[in-house]
Amino acid sequence: MRFSPAAAVLALLGVFPSAPTITTFQGRDFGGKPAGDAVVWSMDGRMRVHVSGRVFVYDGKEWFAGRPPAEEDSGAVAFLAPYEPGVRVARADAAGRPLVILDVPAGARRARVEYHYDAGGLAVASVVFADGSGLRYRRSSAEPGTFSPSDFDPPRRVAPSPTGVPVSAVRVDDPAAVERLFSIEIPDSEQLAFEREGGVGRFRPRAPR
Repeated sequence: MRFSPAAAVLALLGVFPSAPTITTFQGRDFGGKPAGDAVVWSMDGRMRVHVSGRVFVYDGKEWFAGRPPAEEDSGAVAFLAPYEPGVRVARADAAGRPLVILDVPAGARRARVEYHYDAGGLAVASVVFADGSGLRYRRSSAEPGTFSPSDFDPPRRVAPSPTGVPVSAVRVDDPAAVERLFSIEIPDSEQLAFEREGGVGRFRPRAPR
């Protein structure tokens, strides 16, 4: 059984709430060791998944994350797989929601993903790797969220500067670094040599215009 992208969206309306909701899942490996929480923002068939230190955004048509899940964040496929076009759904429930998805890429490995639902939607998602290891995410809370449509927009790509030097997306003030700059002392002899070569400084101020 395969889902087309459109069919997947329709079926998954029962997986996560369409009203603005923040759903938190507690992650553990099959040995019981904590694997970090997964936090899902959902609204009108769109999703934003925070898991394993990464953010995955689904705009209603496709996922945006910069790169596919790697070994260290392979648990994310528990939430990504149902929305991927052409996934192999081995079993689905009466509402068309996937219960078992087979042969899911998870970093360098392949995995099986299993789902359990209750009246609140997705209750448990498990990722099972070929060696029998895996991760299980169990819903711990679901609360109303306040989002704007832009929270589900694909991330913007920053174009390189004309000089080819990367442009920093965020500039943070560093008062200590400024103080260090002010504390630098330049000997008069070095300053004079700099100014003889045409530099402007305390001994050769810039001519007023």
